[in-house]
Amino acid sequence: QNYIAGFGTQSNYYRPMQLLTYCAIINTVGFKLWAFHAINIVFHAGGGVLIFALIKRLLQGINPLVAFAASLLWLAHPVHVEEIALPSGIASPQHFFFLLLGVWAFLKSIDDPPPRPWTWRLASLAAYLCAILSKESAITGCALILITHIAVIESKGEGFPSVTRLLKIHAPFWILATCYITLRFTVLDFDNTLNFYKTQNVLTENPIYRFYTFLTVFAHGLRLLVVPTGLHPEVTWPVFINPFDTTVMTGALVVLALLALAGWSWHKNLPMVTLGISWYFISYSPMSNLVAMINALFWEHWLYTPSFGAVLALAAAATRYPVIAKVFTPVAFAAALALGVQSFNRNPNWKDSETYFSYLLKHEPRKSKLWTNLGMAVSNKGREQEAIRYYAQAIALEDVYPETRHNLGNALLNIGNHAEAEKQFLRALEIKPDFFHSYLQLANLYYIKGDKHKAVESLEKSLQIYPDQPQVRDALARLKAEVR
Repeated sequence: QNYIAGFGTQSNYYRPMQLLTYCAIINTVGFKLWAFHAINIVFHAGGGVLIFALIKRLLQGINPLVAFAASLLWLAHPVHVEEIALPSGIASPQHFFFLLLGVWAFLKSIDDPPPRPWTWRLASLAAYLCAILSKESAITGCALILITHIAVIESKGEGFPSVTRLLKIHAPFWILATCYITLRFTVLDFDNTLNFYKTQNVLTENPIYRFYTFLTVFAHGLRLLVVPTGLHPEVTWPVFINPFDTTVMTGALVVLALLALAGWSWHKNLPMVTLGISWYFISYSPMSNLVAMINALFWEHWLYTPSFGAVLALAAAATRYPVIAKVFTPVAFAAALALGVQSFNRNPNWKDSETYFSYLLKHEPRKSKLWTNLGMAVSNKGREQEAIRYYAQAIALEDVYPETRHNLGNALLNIGNHAEAEKQFLRALEIKPDFFHSYLQLANLYYIKGDKHKAVESLEKSLQIYPDQPQVRDALARLKAEVR
């Protein structure tokens, strides 16, 4: 089922590994915040260890301090804070860990003599499966393992491998990817896998505009890795429609420069620099909006996996050129310290829901859903009048979310304004007729008012939309008994 099926609604996400992790936490230590934070840190740290191991393996003869400094740069970077500080951000560190584990196991399979290779290859395949069941963007893993293999062969001076040999070795990974994609377009196509938007818009209808916009966000992401200023989630980014816009042209120059550097590095026998650049492009592709149209144009956490390509390319350059090698380690350690301080300073923004959404609204005051979320945060603290103001602000900006009207109805119900609460629940159902949560609250409201017949009708409508509500069925049976 989809990621939020338990809430009785639909999502494009299919992440059973994440849900299994939550299940394991709750069934061992209970619903403890520290446990959710700890598992994020464990996967993030595991990713850093694997980066160190992979850089050492890919760059034969590298000074371990260079590999350690490169992995530390990645670990400390503030662009990753969102996915570590947010308890529900596990998808990125989890899928990245399994992805790198798959690459590492694959490299072991081409190191060992027969019959061990198949043992490691099966381990690699299993890790790849865990990665794509953790986060959808890990589907690129089959391509990442392939280019890593080609780069290793090139680094040994064996020349480009035969297509037959590559097919024989990599076919299981591509078959697994094909099976997963097939399932996502059929039985696991919960809510239009390749298009998160519910309506047509300038982005969905114009592939060329998506390409122009991709150029701009791609360059912006690279800039954040080098100079991580102005970081915050929920970034508002425009759709670019003019190829001669300065931002688009700058992005195009950045992309062309990277492609040229990748080609030059391959020609100069620097395959690991080429691998790092290729890793960045390939792992970023699922978030490019060129194929799958995501209902966002840029998020910081999209750089989580691509950023490994950047540190790999840096370490490869430092290994090849003595001038870079001399300064790389001390500069990298100093940079990691500065980045670590910045990461530490970002953490308080995730202290709690109210702090987080207040922080976001300082940067994005025109986003309706952020005002709704802030209203929920203060409502949970019993500040209903304040919540009502925030919901009103959200509605004034954009009246398209049933959740906003529903939450406003809850706040009004809590302060005893039944007439206005009823209007808000009914408005939520106008926006989304299958929003069964509002039927549940209408049933509650009608029961409080003593209108048990209407309460029964509302519960029945809720169950028609979402039958899998055993507690609601029990309540309905008791209520019908009272009516009789």
